Amino acid sequence: MRARKYIQVLDHQFVKLERIFKTACCDCDLVHLWQLTKKKGVFGFVITLDNRATAQRRRHRKCKE
Repeated sequence: MRARKYIQVLDHQFVKLERIFKTACCDCDLVHLWQLTKKKGVFGFVITLDNRATAQRRRHRKCKE
């Protein structure tokens, strides 16, 4: 899997989604991996916690404080 950048999303902002993308909370640095799916014409998504990316963000956050 290639490295992905985190983007800042504002309220009511249109965002072009990839099939798989990551989101990170700005307060607690939890990182979630979203996977878009389509079955029988119905769109959905699966969300999983990315423990490794969460730990990495939290490590780097401590360095900045």
